[in-house]
Amino acid sequence: MTAAYLYFVKIYGPKWMQNRPAFDLRNIMIAYNFTMVVVSGLMFIEMANLIQWGRYTFRCQKVDTSTGDVPMRMCRVGWLFLVTKYVEFIDTVFFVLRKKQSQVSTLHVVHHSVVPISVWVAVKYAPGGNNVIFPVLNSGVHTVMYLYYGLAAFGPSIQKYLWWKKYLTSLQLLQFVLVMTHGFINFMRDCEFPRSFVVLNLCHAVLFFYLFTHFYRQSYRKALKAAATGVTISHTSMPRGAATYAKIGELTITASVHYGKQNDDCHQDFKAKTTTFKAFNDEDAKKID
Repeated sequence: MTAAYLYFVKIYGPKWMQNRPAFDLRNIMIAYNFTMVVVSGLMFIEMANLIQWGRYTFRCQKVDTSTGDVPMRMCRVGWLFLVTKYVEFIDTVFFVLRKKQSQVSTLHVVHHSVVPISVWVAVKYAPGGNNVIFPVLNSGVHTVMYLYYGLAAFGPSIQKYLWWKKYLTSLQLLQFVLVMTHGFINFMRDCEFPRSFVVLNLCHAVLFFYLFTHFYRQSYRKALKAAATGVTISHTSMPRGAATYAKIGELTITASVHYGKQNDDCHQDFKAKTTTFKAFNDEDAKKID
């Protein structure tokens, strides 16, 4: 399934959409995002309750293979968590169908490809125990994340209230820091939990902490560079994908902005020029150079 996902989002999908207009998926995206809010929230609550009732300790929690109520419920919610990781392939499919291929970044694709495989291995061979730390944190983070995406899909009337969007990346980084800390603690202890999964969880957390940090730094540097050149890019009350304006002195440059899950990259389409450009639509938007 992961191989089919990669083939579609990187090869077949972009080629199939090349001569087709972008799909208007606004209503579908709203329904999808809020469905994910509910599912992620319920998983978070269930796992948090089971951790409390089962008296889990994150210092060293072995896998409980008994058929008791807590381990069986933890196993079931683990499989549901795995299913949601495959459902999240839809995130990228939306980008492709809306002709937002620039949003299909290395970070996005690697994240959506590696996580389902890692979760499948964990649920298959070591459900519960110390492996619970990532699903419970990830479900909590995704509840907030999909809430933002669902609200943002309503358009500018709601987007102006989503000032907390900038904290989403920090929340994701905190998630990986906690998983890494938990992994290092368990790596240094003599614990009955399989050591191979301690190493797997550590590698997983380190990889994504690096990728998210790299993305965050790139976005920050681009923002500084734009500020240094005197380019001011502001949101407008226009619909998503419509024109926005950057003003340098007496020169006004008109270009296209793609709003999506990586809004931080929108400023990279702008450069100071001595010419006034026309507004591009979503299909014709190219990097101005």
